[in-house]
Amino acid sequence: MKIESQSILEGTGKVSAKEKASHFSGLLGFSTLLQKEVLENKTAFIIVPIVTGILLVVMMVVSGLTADVQFDSDTALLDIRRLATMPEDIRQWFLYSLMNDVTLVLRLILVLVSFNYVIGAFFNERRDGSDLFWRSLPINQRSQVLAKWLTVSLVLPLFYFFVIVACQLSCLLLSSLFSMGYEESIIETIWLSAHPIELWFVSLSFVLLDVIWLSPVYLWLLMCSSFYNRAPLVGALIPVLMLGFLESVLLDSNNLLEEFFWHSCPRELMIWIENLKYRVIPEELIPLNLKSQLSLVPNINEWKEAFLSQRLWGGAGLAIVFFIATVKIRNRCEEV
Repeated sequence: MKIESQSILEGTGKVSAKEKASHFSGLLGFSTLLQKEVLENKTAFIIVPIVTGILLVVMMVVSGLTADVQFDSDTALLDIRRLATMPEDIRQWFLYSLMNDVTLVLRLILVLVSFNYVIGAFFNERRDGSDLFWRSLPINQRSQVLAKWLTVSLVLPLFYFFVIVACQLSCLLLSSLFSMGYEESIIETIWLSAHPIELWFVSLSFVLLDVIWLSPVYLWLLMCSSFYNRAPLVGALIPVLMLGFLESVLLDSNNLLEEFFWHSCPRELMIWIENLKYRVIPEELIPLNLKSQLSLVPNINEWKEAFLSQRLWGGAGLAIVFFIATVKIRNRCEEV
């Protein structure tokens, strides 16, 4: 019995070692796929956001240097004296709006780069023949689809997030620099009201939430990129528009098109769009009794509410269907 037990344990140990080696090899291959996606799209993923961020900082410096000494003109920076007269919550909303306005172009570029990437991800590889090389490697199609989805859902947004944080930090630092010499406290009026660490934490939370939120649209486009031999973007939009048209005619509603649009939009960009309605009202004219009704800045409670929403997990279920369909199409697709 002892000998049999020992042989069983040894056999179990051998299988476990093989599984560990196989698991490590799989992780190594998957990390290679992620690196490959980033390197093949280095210009859009790395160079474009860095150059754009540098240009934004240069524009802020020029704006601060050329602004009137009394800060009568609109600039990309802050008038600390006017800021000090605002109520605390309006000041926080104003600072949040400023920090996001100066990086809006980066958020829009991220959306464009993301959609351009997913719609051409598999289509371009099939067209230029590089897909044959990757098929020759011992990497299954599930890993390839997963790598492309994680690249556009997590890797790319995280890199843009760090560039956005750098630009927002530069905005606060330059605003503090150009506000020196006034009686108002820079720390209290700008930094303590802006809550930058808290805002960046919430922004990072929304980036992680967007991995699920944007997944149905991204995986739908990846599926179309795998399926169509010509114009995958057109092929992706036609079914959505046709179903939306039928819904509007038969049910007199536009829920499908609205959901498609909002699931194509990162959550923080959605908040920026929703807050546009308040931009037409000068901050000093917003009635105090309405402030409690305004969603001034994103917070962790909004994140929790969004995380528990049916729209999020309903879209996640649809994304799983698109993921499985994409893998099956990839297993059968041919070169364009």
